[in-house]
Amino acid sequence: MLRVPSNFYLTVARGVRLTCKQAAATLAGVRRGWEVRSAGNGAKGQRWYAWAWLSTASPRHYLLIRRHLATGELAFHYCFVPDGQPVSLSRLVRAAGCRWPVEKDFRSGKGCFGLGQSQVRLFTAIARHTVLVIAVLAICAVTAALLRRRTDTRAPAPRRRRCAGGAAWAPAVGRPR
Repeated sequence: MLRVPSNFYLTVARGVRLTCKQAAATLAGVRRGWEVRSAGNGAKGQRWYAWAWLSTASPRHYLLIRRHLATGELAFHYCFVPDGQPVSLSRLVRAAGCRWPVEKDFRSGKGCFGLGQSQVRLFTAIARHTVLVIAVLAICAVTAALLRRRTDTRAPAPRRRRCAGGAAWAPAVGRPR
C-alpha cells in the first residue's frame, strides 16, 4: 500500500487514465460506493472514516480512497494485492490502518536514532545509513520488549530480617511485627 497524491495518474480501464481526484469525483455522486469503517485504534480511540475502492486496469492494483467524516478531506492509497490473495474492502482498510504504527516508528527513528541526520549525496550511502539506523531501532525495540517484564518502576519489597529474639523486623518500619 502506497499513499499517493491527488494528482497521481492511474489507468482504470483500457486507455482511460484518471487522476485520483477525478476518480474520487466519479464516486462522489454514488452514495452506496462509500462504507464507514474503522481503521483501528488511534491515540483518541477508533479512527472512523468513509472508504471506497476502485479497481484498475491491472487485476492486482486498486485505489483505496479514505474520506474524513467531519471535514470530507480525501486521502488516496494505491494498493497492490499479490496474485492468488483474496481482496476485499475490509482487508484493504485493515492494511491502511497498519500505516500509522509504521509512520510512528519512522518518526521515532528520526528523533531518537538520527534517521533524518544523514548528509550523504549518493544512493548507496543513504541506503547504508538507513539500513543501519533501522537495524539499531529494531534491536532496541526487541530488547525493550524482552526486558519489559523484568523491569518495574516500583521499589522492591523490603526484605525481612530476624532479630536475636526470633521476631521479624521490617527495616523500613523499624518496629517488630
